[in-house]
Amino acid sequence: TFDTFSGILDDLKPYEVVSAGEWLRTPDANTTRKQVVLTFDDGYASHRDIVLPELRKRGYGATFFFYNEQLLGDKKWRAALKQLPAAYDIGSHSWSHSSLGEAPGAELFRELYLSREHLAQRSRERTAAVLR
Repeated sequence: TFDTFSGILDDLKPYEVVSAGEWLRTPDANTTRKQVVLTFDDGYASHRDIVLPELRKRGYGATFFFYNEQLLGDKKWRAALKQLPAAYDIGSHSWSHSSLGEAPGAELFRELYLSREHLAQRSRERTAAVLR
C-alpha cells in the first residue's frame, strides 16, 4: 500500500539514498551517512505516478529499469524520462524481457546492447552503466 511504501521511505532518512549510477561513480564517497541504492524494475505506471513523486519529495535518488518493448508503448513514461532530474538513472532491463540463458548471439545483441542504446537516446544519454 501507499502507507507501507511511504513508511519504508521514511525509515531510510538516516541514509543517503542514491541511484546505482551515482553509487558506481563514487564508490569511495566520503560521506557521513551510509548510502542506499533503490532500484525499480519494469517501468510500472505506479513507479511514475506514486514512487517517483515520493522520492522527489524526500530528495532521494533511484534507478529505474525498463525493457524497451514496454517503454515504447507508454507515452507517459517516455515524456517523464525527458524531464527526469539528475538524481535518477535509467537502466536497461533488456529489449523484450525474455529469458536470455540460451539466446543466440544476435538476440543477445538486440536484447542487451540495442536496448541500452535505445534507452540512452530516450533518456538524454543518462542511462546507468548497469543492466538488470
